Formats: sequence, C-alpha cells, structure tokens
Amino acid sequence: MWILVMTLISSFDCVLAGMSYSARGIRIPFVSKLLIFVTALAVGCLSELASASLARFIPGGLAGVLGQVILAVMGLFMLLAALLENKPKHKKKSLPEPQSPRTLFKLVLKSAGITIQVLKHPSEADIDQSGRIDPLESILLSIALTLDSAGLILCSALMGKNTIIFPVALSVGQLAGLIAGERLGGRISKRTSSPIARYFPPLVLIFMAGIGLIL
Repeated sequence: MWILVMTLISSFDCVLAGMSYSARGIRIPFVSKLLIFVTALAVGCLSELASASLARFIPGGLAGVLGQVILAVMGLFMLLAALLENKPKHKKKSLPEPQSPRTLFKLVLKSAGITIQVLKHPSEADIDQSGRIDPLESILLSIALTLDSAGLILCSALMGKNTIIFPVALSVGQLAGLIAGERLGGRISKRTSSPIARYFPPLVLIFMAGIGLIL
C-alpha cells in the first residue's frame, strides 16, 4: 500500500509534464522515454542503496521519527512551491523575450567543454525548442522528475520500508504518468493545472507523515 501511494504521488508531476508537452505539440520519442525510465531507475537504485546505508547508523526508533519528519518537510516545501507558483504576478507590459529554462543548479566543466544543469521545472526540458525531447534532454527531464522520488526513498528507508521494488515501482510509475499525460494532452490540462490539483500531492504527504507520527 505504501509503495502504491508513494508511486502515485511521484508520478503526478510526470502526468502534468506529459500533458504540458502534448498541449504544446512537443513529442517524446520512444528512445527518449526509454532513457527516462533507465535514468530514473538508476537514480532510484543509487538513492535506495545510499538511504539503506544511512539508515544503519541511526537507531530504529529515531530513524522512523526522522523519516516521518522529512516526509512532512517535503510536503510543506512542495505545498509552498505550489502556493508561490500560483501566486498572481503583476508585471509591466513589455515585449516578450525568449526565456531560457530555469535550473536548480548548473555545473560547468570548462576543461571538457561540458555544462550540466538540473531543471527546476520538468516541463521546460525542451531546451533547444525543437518540438521534441531528444536523448540528452530526456536525461535532464528524468533527473528533474526523480528529485522528489529520491527524498521519498530516503524517508522510506528511515522508516524501515526500504526494498529494491520501490525504485522499480517509482520508475515505472513515472514513465506511465508521462505517457498518460501525453495521451490526455490539452483536453483536461486546464483542470489539472488548477491550484487544487497541485496542492493534492503535498497535502497527502503531510497527512501521511502526521498519521505516522501520531501512531
């Protein structure tokens, strides 16, 4: 039951991203979808191993409480982000300027001529605005979608719910959510982009953490 609920929560952003791409006519080829799944699975497995190793050094009772607290904090941050994103912005009218994708952080390796960036919003993965998600962009998209999943895996490990099935389920759920979002497209994108839809996943996390701490 726990794995199912966490998988549904982690796949919610994937559904929204898929719907956003479909509504804008951006395609995600099969190879890119496969890379998204593989990248999500790799990141999930690494997170599972790291979380399980960390949980060994923390006493059982404290680890469970810590996991619930982290889960609640994640929910609060996600709720705050949704509130800020839906806050009306008043800007002076001006000529539209091309916007570059917003990133959480960027790493530049000058010697190798490589720039690594992690996207802030998964729906901005079409960096070159080509109308399709190429293999490199699919990896960036997968990492952006997996950040929350890594936190969920850590919380699960601290609460003693760690299992290799978890990252596999999360990866399958993310891919299924992305495909479902593509299929739904712009038909109900306006409904799912409403504040209520965006507040649902963080509220579920906060509720589950609260129940876990009480019980």
